[in-house]
Amino acid sequence: MPCYRRWRGKPELVKAALDARDAVSVAAIPDTGTLRGDLLAALSMLCTQVDERYVTMMTGLIHAMRVDADLAAALRSHVADEDLGPFRTIVERAVARGEAPRDASAARAHQVSEGQVIRRMILGRPLDHDFLTDMVDNLLMPLLTRTFPSAGDRRDPAHPDVR
Repeated sequence: MPCYRRWRGKPELVKAALDARDAVSVAAIPDTGTLRGDLLAALSMLCTQVDERYVTMMTGLIHAMRVDADLAAALRSHVADEDLGPFRTIVERAVARGEAPRDASAARAHQVSEGQVIRRMILGRPLDHDFLTDMVDNLLMPLLTRTFPSAGDRRDPAHPDVR
C-alpha cells in the first residue's frame, strides 16, 4: 500500500510539487501590454527563481532519473506539460493583440528558452538582463512574430562591438 494517500509514490509527489511551483509562476505572469514586455517580465521572474538551491534540486532529480524509471516518467510528463510554462499565455495574448500570427508556436518558444537558460547555467554565466534581452530580441521575437531584425540591429552582449 502506498505511503501517500494522494499520490502512488514519491515520483508522483515530486511531479505534483514541481507542477504546483510552476502553476504559481504561470498565474503571476504580468500583462505588460506587449509581447516583448510580457516575455521579458516572465523570463526575468522565472530566472530569479533559478537559485543555487533550485539548481541543486534539479541536478539531483536529473541524476535520479537515470536510476528510477518511474521518476523519469513523472519528470518527463512535467517538462512536457506546456500549461506549466508562461509561453502559452503570453502567445495567446500576443495573438489577441495582433502582435503574433495565430500559428505562433508557444511550445517552440518554450523549448528555445529552456535550452538557452540551461546552456547558460552549464556555462556558469548569469541569467541577467542582457542575456534575457538578447534572447527575447534575437530569438523569441523573431520566432514568434516571424519578423527578423536586420543584421545591423542584432547585438551579441558577449561581443557588443561585433554586429
